[in-house]
Amino acid sequence: MRTALAEFLLHDWQNDYERETRYAIGGSGVPLSDLTPFAPKGAAALNRVWRTTANDAIAGVKAELRRAYGFRPDEVLLTEGASEADFIAVLGLAGPGAHVIVEQPAYYALLEPARSLDCRVTRIRRQPGNDFALDPDEVQRAITPGTRLICLARPNNPTGERMADEHLREIAQSAARVGAYVLVDEVFAEVTPEGDVPARRLHKNILSVNSVTKCLGFGPLHLGWVSGAPEAIDAMRLAKMHTRPLNPTLSLVLAARILRRRRALLAKARRRRHENFRTVSRFLQARTGLEWHPHGHGTTTVFRLPKGRDDLEFAKSLLREEGVLVAPGSFLEMPRWIRLGLMSEPGTLKAGLDRLGRKLDK
Repeated sequence: MRTALAEFLLHDWQNDYERETRYAIGGSGVPLSDLTPFAPKGAAALNRVWRTTANDAIAGVKAELRRAYGFRPDEVLLTEGASEADFIAVLGLAGPGAHVIVEQPAYYALLEPARSLDCRVTRIRRQPGNDFALDPDEVQRAITPGTRLICLARPNNPTGERMADEHLREIAQSAARVGAYVLVDEVFAEVTPEGDVPARRLHKNILSVNSVTKCLGFGPLHLGWVSGAPEAIDAMRLAKMHTRPLNPTLSLVLAARILRRRRALLAKARRRRHENFRTVSRFLQARTGLEWHPHGHGTTTVFRLPKGRDDLEFAKSLLREEGVLVAPGSFLEMPRWIRLGLMSEPGTLKAGLDRLGRKLDK
């Protein structure tokens, strides 16, 4: 019997309240970037884009991905954002009854497809006392002959922890022995100190997922991709035919133009993340009674509220009293924790943290 889908409560929380807040400091990616430099200029140019064939638009994006990462066209499948890539990986490579390993905490798109498709799911927990590091030996011990997929994010959302290359390669080697793949959602990776080398380069059984959303700031285009071995991409392409066969042409054409200038966009995003990480670090280090791990990775970080404080009630009252929107950890498998984003406009972040500090002192 199929498992019922769980509600995506974090999505509802962000969407329902972002208009009401003055200080949104819990998001995981760059707020909306300016589309103007990439938009067609005038009606004639817009019509030329509008008449672009689907194959030409897809080829344009794949050409930019090859320039950026070296991916061959048969190694890439374009998707409706990273979440669809995560979903079709499960649909195309695992399916009902297959064994899937998923880290914990995990963003819903890494867990819910496997759970709802009646896969046999094993969770590997990131422990706060170990700086939220994922134990590669524990992951490898969980692999069985029936394992088909291991789902991770690098860096992890929401903790920001990043698995080292050598550990990820070891997991992929173990997965390959049973015919499994390691799905690595790395939508946050390119603004981290480690840069923009895809996990796909570490092993043939690693699948890299990315998008133009989190690090570049073009979420409304809903353009993502998964790269991997051609045989895995073929299986996922078949699965995508049953979700949405093609991405919107306008999104594809605009995404190709954006990817052409990704280095300049990433440089700006990296500077912002660096500045904001220092701001958040100073804020959390100055406070007593909060548990926090000063990771240097990711576009988010988390802190634990003092005992007796509920994260959802705290977030609701913070929004009501101070106009500050953060992400409750209960929506990310981390009750009593609060997620802060590192990609907000720096002035907004500083003002929001001041008001958060006032609320914590009450």
